[in-house]
Amino acid sequence: MLWRKEMGIVAIAVAVLVACPLAASANLLFNPSFEIDDDANGMPDGWGKWEPDQNNTGYPVHVDYTQNDPAKARTGDDLMTTWQWTDNNDEPDWDFGMFHQTGIPAIAGVTYTSGIWIDNNWGDGGATYNNSAFIKLDFYDIGGTKIGGVSADQDILPDGFHYYEISATAPAGTATMTAAYAGNGGYNWMRSMAFDDAILIPEPASLSLLALGGVALLRRR
Repeated sequence: MLWRKEMGIVAIAVAVLVACPLAASANLLFNPSFEIDDDANGMPDGWGKWEPDQNNTGYPVHVDYTQNDPAKARTGDDLMTTWQWTDNNDEPDWDFGMFHQTGIPAIAGVTYTSGIWIDNNWGDGGATYNNSAFIKLDFYDIGGTKIGGVSADQDILPDGFHYYEISATAPAGTATMTAAYAGNGGYNWMRSMAFDDAILIPEPASLSLLALGGVALLRRR
């Protein structure tokens, strides 16, 4: 019995020491600054995109990958952009061009934060319009069915890079998650938004509690 108690104490200490530093520093996204594009196919490695054939104005929405432009990137040489030519203020859900990473492993009960740096009206001379950005974090079970998630629209009024994030706790049955980011246009001109340095991180406190709970169950058994 004494040996079991001692092993339990050691296990708890190891769980706390390992979970906290790793959680604090881990970015679960691959290529979060869009610097890697081995096949030069217009999208950075690890990222996919969705862009509708047209929005409710009939004008296209695009997700572009801008390479080798350190003057416009927040860090490094590369950044992601979305742009649109539109003629009025449309509903954002119609205007979004979205880029994302899917199938990211997730743990039920852990809180995840998804964030990104966004530059409003990138490349249009500094004018400020009512552009907005969209952040989405969804959770899926092992069969690929969506079982939860959060999303948020952000009205991006200032020019220059600004950081935005959302957080959500993975529900019971979670196996994977999807992190998605998007921008929609303003009006009367070609609107463009820049994105750089995305993050997807687990909350250290929730990972620590999960580790402690697992150790407690093992000790009971």
